[in-house]
Amino acid sequence: MTLHNALEAARITFVTWESLGGRTAAKYDFHVLARALQISIPGGVGMVGEEGSFWVDPTSLDLIRLDSRAVDIPPYLPLEETRMEVNYARMQLGASNALLPQQANVHLAQTTGVEDYDRMEFTHCRAFSVQSTIHFDSGSKDLPGPSPLDGVRIPPAAATVVAVPPFLLIKLQHTTPITSNDTVGKLIEAKVSGDVVQKRMIIVPNGSLARGRIRRLERYEGGRGEYYIVGLEYTEVEASRGPLRFYADLVQMDKRPEIRPSLSEQVLVRSNFGFKPEAQTITLPELPGVASFFVHGKTFNLPTGFGMVWRTRGLIRQ
Repeated sequence: MTLHNALEAARITFVTWESLGGRTAAKYDFHVLARALQISIPGGVGMVGEEGSFWVDPTSLDLIRLDSRAVDIPPYLPLEETRMEVNYARMQLGASNALLPQQANVHLAQTTGVEDYDRMEFTHCRAFSVQSTIHFDSGSKDLPGPSPLDGVRIPPAAATVVAVPPFLLIKLQHTTPITSNDTVGKLIEAKVSGDVVQKRMIIVPNGSLARGRIRRLERYEGGRGEYYIVGLEYTEVEASRGPLRFYADLVQMDKRPEIRPSLSEQVLVRSNFGFKPEAQTITLPELPGVASFFVHGKTFNLPTGFGMVWRTRGLIRQ
C-alpha cells in the first residue's frame, strides 16, 4: 500500500510486521519528495531530502521508532551520509500519559573522512505548566482605571522540584509483577519497605507507593541461550506531604538464578595461529535512575514482592 498526500510531499509504503520492545509493530518506509531538511556542518549549509522507516503500534497507533537518512545531498555540501534513529515510549507525566522520545542515535560522515556519532538517552522527563487569569473590570469615574496587569497572576520563573534527598537507601518491593509478555511503557508500582529516615526525620514512610514504568524489554539471543534485556525506571514516590521525585540508582536486587547484571559470551578472535575462542563480557549502559539487567530464559516473571534497593542521587537542578 502506498499513500500520497495532496501536495505530493511524501510517499509512505507498508513493508512488514516486526517485533519491537515486546510488541508487534507495523513497519512503513517513507520518502520525502522534496529537499526539506537543512544540514549545517563546518564545511557548509544545504538542503537535503529525507527517507527512511518508521514503526507503529497497530492498536494504539503510537510511534515506536523512526529511522531516517539524508538523500539528494547537493554536491557543494561535504556530506557523505547522515542517519538518525529515535525510539519512542509512553511515560507518565503527572496526570498525563505522554508519548516521548526515549533514546536517539545520530551518525554523520563527511567527505573529508570525519565521522561523528552521538547517542542520547532521555530519562525522568518532567512536565511544567503555568496558569494566568485576566480580569477586565471597569474603573470608577473618581479613580484611575485598572492597570493592564491587574488580575494577572504571574507564576515564578521556575517551579520548585521537590525530590527525595540524595544518598538515602530505599528498598522497594514490587506490587506489580513484570513478565516477558509486558510491553515498553507499562506503568509499574512498588511499596517502600521500611521508613526512609534523614536526621531522625522520616522522609518517606514505610508502605509508600513508588511509581514508574518499564523502560526497556528486548529479547536477546546469545551463544548460551535466550535472554531478555530489562530496564525499569521509577520516577515518583508518595510521601506524607505529597509526591516526591524519585531519582536514584540501583545498588542491589533480590538474587534469582535467571537474573544477570552482565553476560559472558565466547567469541572467536584472530591470533598468529588462526582463530581462538575468547570470553567477552557484555554489559548494559548505565543510565541515571534506570535499573538495567539481563534475565535468562524464553520467558520470565518477576513476581509481586520482588525487592530492589536504590540509592537516591541529587538533581542536576533544584
